[in-house]
Amino acid sequence: MFLLSLPVGNIAARGMHTERGRERCQAFLENIFQPPPLPPQGALATLHGPMPKTKIQPPEAALLHAVAQAGGQTALARKLKIKPQAVHQWVLAGRVPPLRALAVEAATGVSRKALRPDIYP
Repeated sequence: MFLLSLPVGNIAARGMHTERGRERCQAFLENIFQPPPLPPQGALATLHGPMPKTKIQPPEAALLHAVAQAGGQTALARKLKIKPQAVHQWVLAGRVPPLRALAVEAATGVSRKALRPDIYP
């Protein structure tokens, strides 16, 4: 015979018809879901130093502007007749592939020079 571990929801539901059962379930859930203690004020900054600020570079900003002009990543993908996952990968990478820059310009009006300044001077 083996023991079957039940999800928390089933354990919490068992015995809820009595006051004692409700108290036991409440105590059980409180013991399980204790949030982790917060570090002392300033301790994290002391260990790791100040967090670096991420600056959005102009090509990344141009890509985000193109996505906004199209109405979102999915809408831009529809206009370009590609999968939305491809546009999502562009956003993660921060730039448009060279062969797609002209199509994005035609679809959104954001210039190819802004999208890929390394290719189109």
